[in-house]
Amino acid sequence: MAYIETPNLAPNAAQENGGNLAALVSVQGTGGTGISPPSGGSGILGFLSGIYSRLASTLSVTVTGTPTVSVTNNPVLGAGNNNIGVVTPYYLAPIQWDGTAYDMRQYSSVLITCTVAPITSYQLSVSPDNNSNFIPQSFIINNSSGITTTTTISGVGTYSLSGRQFIKLTGGTGGTFQIAGGE
Repeated sequence: MAYIETPNLAPNAAQENGGNLAALVSVQGTGGTGISPPSGGSGILGFLSGIYSRLASTLSVTVTGTPTVSVTNNPVLGAGNNNIGVVTPYYLAPIQWDGTAYDMRQYSSVLITCTVAPITSYQLSVSPDNNSNFIPQSFIINNSSGITTTTTISGVGTYSLSGRQFIKLTGGTGGTFQIAGGE
């Protein structure tokens, strides 16, 4: 790159006439009338800090009280046409279930429906091969209170969990249950 020396100009001085700089000056516009510029700063940073100061002293947002959020018509899986999500698995017709170990290895998901609440809560346990190594399993309940994660079946509702394992209920008494596998 070649430089042209101009001995009478200060370093970095504009050295053109009617070129790019003239075009920039023509598009920058003119200042308004009756406007007091901010004081105490200089250059672009001074100008921008003045704008910020003016906006900050002019605009304010205040939240009073506590906003409330309510949810109505909370959908319950298996009730009417309340579909949650895009994909609804196909479940086989549920069968009555006494809570003993049940083979659900052929299904990717399982629904347990409790139609009569147990007297004492059941814990749901799973095993990959129906041996004595059943371990407690957390699962999802969907009832009139909403969708939550739990580790016990203590009331009426639809409980869902992943399949591909043996499933059984332990520790509780009473209640009426149905089980269904889904793909």
